[in-house]
Amino acid sequence: MYDFSFILLDLAMNSVMAGATAIGFCLKADTDQDCFCVQISDNGKGMNDPQAAVNPFFTTSKHKHIGLGLPLFRYAALRTGGTFHISSTPEFSTVVEGNFLLSSLERPPLGDLAKTVFVLSTGNKIQYQIIFAVNSQSKTLRFTGGNWSEAESIQKQTEELIMKMFGGILSEITF
Repeated sequence: MYDFSFILLDLAMNSVMAGATAIGFCLKADTDQDCFCVQISDNGKGMNDPQAAVNPFFTTSKHKHIGLGLPLFRYAALRTGGTFHISSTPEFSTVVEGNFLLSSLERPPLGDLAKTVFVLSTGNKIQYQIIFAVNSQSKTLRFTGGNWSEAESIQKQTEELIMKMFGGILSEITF
């Protein structure tokens, strides 16, 4: 099943491979605009031609010949009637944003985002910031990867934030 937890994990791994030391996620539901926005930003090495990254046969990896993460993310957003945007500054940063029609049956489910956050919190020593927002309310979770002793606590905080922010909006929440 392709869901937002897999999307975020895949895009976080892209950021890690690009040398990022800080990764930000923003998940925002705007019920008035019927929009669910997912934005990922990092301070990695950036790209000269970010549009090439949505080509599944483009990859900078020396170990594989295809890269499906961004093309699938783009396709998922467009399939709901939403939009996709990528921008990058070489040697500085990359920002990827997908806007999904919130009410669309084609919108991927949220998935087990708390477990994805657990995996990120046990990985590389990278600064993470995750913003959960609904309309004008938002909550932010910040943590540093590579911290096994706090991973379960971070996962629990994520579960609580997801339920508090998206519990009445996204019916497919799983833990």
